[in-house]
Amino acid sequence: MRKGLLSLGKTRSKSKLAEANGDDVVELNVGGHVFMTTRGTLLSAEGSRLEQLFADHESESRVGRDAEGRFFFDRDGSQFAVILNYLRDGDADFPEAGSPEWTTLRREVDYFGIFKLADRMDEIDAELAADAEEAEALSENVDVPPPSDDMSPEERAEREELEHIAKMRAELDARAREIERRLADTSSGDLDERAKDLLTMELHKVQLEAEHNSIREREHGRELRYNLLIVGTSGSGKSSSLNTLLDSQACLVSGAQAQGTRGTVLRDAKLDQDHFVSYIDTQGLGADTSVSDTELLSQIMVATESVLQMGIINNILISFDVNSRTTPAMMANQLTLMELFSELRRSCFLVFTKWNTNAVQVEWNKPLRDWVRRWKRAETEEEIDEEPPSYEEMYRSFCQYVIGALANEMDGGAFSKMGTFLAFFEARILFMYNLDGIQQEDREEGALDPHISVLYRFYREKALDTLDRGSTRIVTEDLTFLREDEATMRSVAAQLIRNRDEKIYQLELVGREARKRREMKRIFNNMADDHTNRIRDHDFRARSAYTNKIALLAGFVRTVATAGCTVM
Repeated sequence: MRKGLLSLGKTRSKSKLAEANGDDVVELNVGGHVFMTTRGTLLSAEGSRLEQLFADHESESRVGRDAEGRFFFDRDGSQFAVILNYLRDGDADFPEAGSPEWTTLRREVDYFGIFKLADRMDEIDAELAADAEEAEALSENVDVPPPSDDMSPEERAEREELEHIAKMRAELDARAREIERRLADTSSGDLDERAKDLLTMELHKVQLEAEHNSIREREHGRELRYNLLIVGTSGSGKSSSLNTLLDSQACLVSGAQAQGTRGTVLRDAKLDQDHFVSYIDTQGLGADTSVSDTELLSQIMVATESVLQMGIINNILISFDVNSRTTPAMMANQLTLMELFSELRRSCFLVFTKWNTNAVQVEWNKPLRDWVRRWKRAETEEEIDEEPPSYEEMYRSFCQYVIGALANEMDGGAFSKMGTFLAFFEARILFMYNLDGIQQEDREEGALDPHISVLYRFYREKALDTLDRGSTRIVTEDLTFLREDEATMRSVAAQLIRNRDEKIYQLELVGREARKRREMKRIFNNMADDHTNRIRDHDFRARSAYTNKIALLAGFVRTVATAGCTVM
């Protein structure tokens, strides 16, 4: 028998009054809280005090009334809405288990005799207790040194940090499970989509915080070398580039017909014995269609919590596949990323990928092609006594190819867009020598061709050195637009897309007009010379000289978005 349920006589079947008037509106005053519901709702919990009291007129007469004629219960009504929602829908948005509100709700549930609701609360209490036991067991697994009187200040600080990590792990695991339970409880469709989305976003936030805490635990004792964020179009080699930097298969690389990275993940990996890297591998923008403001908003919202969890961003990598045809949609999406990160440009690096394919070597990468032809038959790495081509050699070769292929009347628009894109990054360029699946297998088996092994190692070390030299320090909490609400973010995304489309239109006009096309070619040539020299000198400063010249030529307007992002 349920505690708090008073017997009101034998349980009876619903009377004719109940059957006939189930839709009657009933007003209740529960401890000063006024509620309106139907008689049918009150009768829905079989065997409850409410069912017995409102089954017929005789029973109703036992319930007192207030001055307004409402049925009065001298009880705590602060949680009665939860009981009513449960009776209406078979589920409810419960207060946090173990909280004072939870205790109040349980007391009132017992009083009114809502048996099924009491059983559900019992289940949640049992799950919470099990979670607490599991969290305690997990925290005991963290290698926290025992306290000692002769500990140095450094040892005491280390012990306190490990204790904090263990405590955070337990708390975050419990929070995540509580949210997962609430989502499971509402899976029957009783919670509207907006509320489900908010719960899902909260779960994502907690999971990211837990992952960040786990990174601190796994990498304890190693120094963080840098935090990386990599973005780009789908299939442009983002995950492969991260694998190259990390010298491991840390990121899953999709095949040509498979989906690429889905969602946004915060991860870490050991770089060497003393250092680790924290990174975010993002879902790619579409490669075949220009991203819309809705799609861009989705990308921003998914990535926001990941970026905030990093705390510091050192480098933003924007991947660019030079082996694929430069379609209008592809350039539009690259320009979208340029707009999105315009205020962070000093941290942005352009990552050239797939520049080592045979097709690219034949088409424009003569420095690499000549080097490969000289050394591809080498039987050992020791035979190879010549460094691979430098960044500046290949950048100059790529720029010459762009001028020759696109600086004409038919492709003038594409040429202007490419010039704008390269001007944004200046000397902040990485040539990432990524291995394909077969080459990776050969490397793991020690069977990789010597010349490919030399190229992989050389360009990986060059990329790491470039990132070190060009590293910045951006505190993510200072990026106010990341903390804006969805409505503001939607406005920002829409404005970014409008600016991008206007810019594309103006660049197309530059390509159509002979005089402007000639001026664009002159700017591009000067820019290629200047950037080549700056790459050689490791000059990664953001000067904006050629960006401003192209903007002046095309007539761009500099505006400030709602959330504080400046776009040009």
